Amino acid sequence: MNELVFKYFDGNKKFSCRYIFNIRNTFALMRQTIPMVFIQEKGADPLVEIIKFSKDFNISDDNMSKKSVGRGQNDNIDKALCKAREKGQWIVIQNCHIDSSFYPILEYRMNETINAIKQSENKKKKKDEEDEEEEDEQKLRVDPKFRLYLSLKATDNFPVSILHNSIKICCEIPKSIRENVIRNYNQVEKN
Repeated sequence: MNELVFKYFDGNKKFSCRYIFNIRNTFALMRQTIPMVFIQEKGADPLVEIIKFSKDFNISDDNMSKKSVGRGQNDNIDKALCKAREKGQWIVIQNCHIDSSFYPILEYRMNETINAIKQSENKKKKKDEEDEEEEDEQKLRVDPKFRLYLSLKATDNFPVSILHNSIKICCEIPKSIRENVIRNYNQVEKN
């Protein structure tokens, strides 16, 4: 693929160089409604970097849930997702490609989160305009600290709506010594 891009853009390496991912730079783009989706290549595992990064944010093990999709796990993951959303936890859902029966649940929960935030913003605007107290409280609580990470191998049937509303990261194992050195250098804490 790199060779094709290199040839098409008249040998300009700017378009064919592989970007070395740094979660710190990408995290600022995340919101409660914008998950980070890691599309993995065989042998690549983003969980290690997510866990390291969570320690920098003082996210304890109690505030970070790690779940793996598989047969019979849909209810457990759904409950963990709802709990994380309400309590402002981070949740990592791994191997989303394994069981496509989980996709409708994930899509429903993401739409529910987006709608709850929109309703909350609309109520705030309305309240500011009218200066009146709202009587009914929002039923669904979405904590601002909530973050969702998904990992999967490339698949045709992953929900497009989630991909459109997410940060997509392609996780590949380093192909050369140079890439490995750069990746390791970027992972070293800067003092």
